[in-house]
Amino acid sequence: MKFLQDPRPWKGIDPTSSGPLNSYPISILLGMGFKPSYLMAHVLAAVLVSVQVLLSYLVFLRIGSKITALLGAISMVLFYGDTVSPDFLHYSSELFPALMLILGFYSFLVWSQDFPSRSESHQQLLLFLGGLVLGMAPWFKIQAAPIAAVLGLVIFTATLFLGSRSLSLRQRTLQTIVLCSGALLPTVIMLAVLIACGSLRDFWNSYILENLFWAGPLTVKQLIDHCVYFFAQPHAQQLLNIFGFAFVLFLLSVLRSQAPWLPTAAHRWIFAGILAYTGAALFAVCRPAKIFDHHTQFLIFPVTCLAVTLASPNTDWPAGEQSRSRRLYTMLFSIIVLGGLAVFSAYQARSSQSFYASNPRLKTNERLADMVGVIQKTRSVKSLAIWGWTPGVYVLTGIPPATRDAVAALVITKGPLQPYFRSRFLADLRSSMPDLFIDSATPNAFMWDWTKDDGYESDEELKKFIQDNYTLVAEVTLVRGARPVRYFAKRTAP
Repeated sequence: MKFLQDPRPWKGIDPTSSGPLNSYPISILLGMGFKPSYLMAHVLAAVLVSVQVLLSYLVFLRIGSKITALLGAISMVLFYGDTVSPDFLHYSSELFPALMLILGFYSFLVWSQDFPSRSESHQQLLLFLGGLVLGMAPWFKIQAAPIAAVLGLVIFTATLFLGSRSLSLRQRTLQTIVLCSGALLPTVIMLAVLIACGSLRDFWNSYILENLFWAGPLTVKQLIDHCVYFFAQPHAQQLLNIFGFAFVLFLLSVLRSQAPWLPTAAHRWIFAGILAYTGAALFAVCRPAKIFDHHTQFLIFPVTCLAVTLASPNTDWPAGEQSRSRRLYTMLFSIIVLGGLAVFSAYQARSSQSFYASNPRLKTNERLADMVGVIQKTRSVKSLAIWGWTPGVYVLTGIPPATRDAVAALVITKGPLQPYFRSRFLADLRSSMPDLFIDSATPNAFMWDWTKDDGYESDEELKKFIQDNYTLVAEVTLVRGARPVRYFAKRTAP
């Protein structure tokens, strides 16, 4: 909403870990006349998820049998279709970069599998497009950067060694140049735009330094602790179940076959790419100090892709002879493990539904937006600013944020850059002078690591600005005995 009014990256909006490219698709829809509503966000999310599943199915067809490809696609559909978590029901900042990463892997897959039969120009086009979409992913969300870097490194190495006997040094060098050119092009364009609109400092502080601060120190213990926490969540355990089913099928295929696995160099490069993709995605999900459910978007495709690879029997490999007792033991083992995984999956789905159905915080934005409607009956409210983390109020009221911070997380959270973000927040308020200022940093709204002392009064300059220019007109109590959400209307001249 803000980006449509001022489309300058990091000047019009502060995207935190979400890059400016996430704002363009929504801005295009708003420019076409669509209203900024949850319905539009849900529809856009559904379209992106559907494209992800369809593209994933094309990938699965190239790495597995038709049956396992279909099972992989169905697994993704069930993951999204059966969820009751709001993190997978709206337009999240991971959807587009996840799609870009899948596209990058697909281009690598087509390039490596059709390596001998494709023309040189066609292969260069595949490498350029693969590099281009991988280079775009971090500009949708910085969390995608390690995944894009690892995939890019795998593809770069493959261009040097895959088919080295059939290609000259000049051809291999040209392939690496084409790949790197595509990967660097989005960054060159975005940096040129940032410099032209004077947003380079905002970009560096908001998108690089502050996100590194949010991620916290990088230690092995932190990664292990976060992985344990992540896989204790119901949605992550769904991925483990998918992998568990596939691993059982893989064991069965190993017991039935005496042929070597991954017989060609292309097979080995592709499998290495899937492993690298999965490992980098797990790192990206578990690296931040705070893990959100929607971070799982980065893991859904690579884990399912790995499962399809493991579960796909190679019909070209001859089956080995097995004794009757061995076949019986194998069958019993598979039935027990698959049955156990099925029961566990059903239990986790039920506990997940119970958890989200009982979450009272899901209605907070609606209650706060309803009060804005009440105030609008007696006052004109055409602009709005919020101190807190309740961006749904902007969507439900249809009023764009008056500051670049739709979420005031960087402004409120203590850190080395807090003075910079507070100064910028106040400067935006002075410049826009919104009709209504809301302090929603209170219990039962999303509070991050904040306390009851982190209301707008915690910033002395902001406190003076509100006292001089605004008056308290309404309150909404979310938790009895706690500080209410406060609404301040701009004073008008007599």
